[in-house]
Amino acid sequence: MHKAYNTIQTTKGSNQLRLATVALGALLSTYGCNHFKPYLIEVPQGIALTTELTSQLALGQSAAEVIDLLGSPPIANVALSPSEATIWRYPFYYSTGTLAKDEGIQSPNKQNLTVVIKNGVVTDLQGLDTIATTPQAYPKAKNNQ
Repeated sequence: MHKAYNTIQTTKGSNQLRLATVALGALLSTYGCNHFKPYLIEVPQGIALTTELTSQLALGQSAAEVIDLLGSPPIANVALSPSEATIWRYPFYYSTGTLAKDEGIQSPNKQNLTVVIKNGVVTDLQGLDTIATTPQAYPKAKNNQ
């Protein structure tokens, strides 16, 4: 009878140890979810423009003047004939990462400037209201020293 009693005590102690291990694991896993966050990279996409640059755009300017001012468009729908309109798009989107969020840098609104060119001159400008008034701020690089 003494041997059976000892086996029951061992099984009971073993179950308590398993329960304590599971409880500790659950506690540590919820702690990690709240305190360890993934590193996010900064993702700038497109050409960031400012109102200082876009205020120099005007209807009637040549395509070459627009390129001198804003650079080549990232997205261009080229007309098949001179009488059709060519559409240039200058989008910009910036997704803040860990460093930017640590420095309090906010993601700007999405920029989407569209320049319509017909017969070699600017005939329409759309999306001027989406252009930022100040240049996009980026986080300072941190040295791993």
